[in-house]
Amino acid sequence: MKMRYLVGACAGVLLSAAAAHADITAMMQTNIDSPMVRQMVKQSPSLAKMVNTQTTAYYSGRRSRVDTQYTSVIVDVNAHQMIMLAPMNHTYFTQPYNPTAPNPEGPRPNDVKVTDTGHTKTILGHPCREYIVTVSMTTPQTGSMTNKIDMWVATDIAIDPSLRSSGLGAASPVAKQMEKVKGFPLRMTMTTSGGPKAMGGTTVTSNVVRLSTKPVPASKFAIPAGYKKTDAPSMGPMGGPGGPGGPMPPMGP
Repeated sequence: MKMRYLVGACAGVLLSAAAAHADITAMMQTNIDSPMVRQMVKQSPSLAKMVNTQTTAYYSGRRSRVDTQYTSVIVDVNAHQMIMLAPMNHTYFTQPYNPTAPNPEGPRPNDVKVTDTGHTKTILGHPCREYIVTVSMTTPQTGSMTNKIDMWVATDIAIDPSLRSSGLGAASPVAKQMEKVKGFPLRMTMTTSGGPKAMGGTTVTSNVVRLSTKPVPASKFAIPAGYKKTDAPSMGPMGGPGGPGGPMPPMGP
């Protein structure tokens, strides 16, 4: 789904701003809404699971794990490795992981503008600050489009910067702009303008509904017993967890 791809790309840009901190476990609810999506769900109610998703992300040092409905992605920066688990058939595959390598298959934002509104509030017991992030991009598939992201970021917690999922490269102008965002995103609303007519009126909301800073067990980042290794899809080395359209920390964490 192209929209999930773009959502994942924007989420990666946001993640790249975080600074190192303690262990974090975050459960996030993400919803995609637009006239087209509502019509699709009306015609096929089972699609609601694709546009209203729940994700749990774990972070500890330079390791992360993201659990979605169908897959789990483990990233170990020190081992330069990404592991994709398929719980439904108990298989897994591995790929190299390089947080600074550009992803040749991903969209390239033309411009990123970050505005600190100065607004603050408390969310889930954490002090948060509001940022408005505007991401403009052009792709052959979508043409020119802009994503405006209103995000609330916990300023007292963050993840290691090496766990970026944008694949933009640490020295890119986009990554440099995102250094202005300090902390761990807890709430985000993204609205899309431009692009294909079918994307018109699209709004994506993503909220952390449960958050913990307790130590994450090392077993979370290990391949479960009984899983069989398979060959990786031929998509090339990825610059971030999950690759194109991959799992989020879908928006934010």
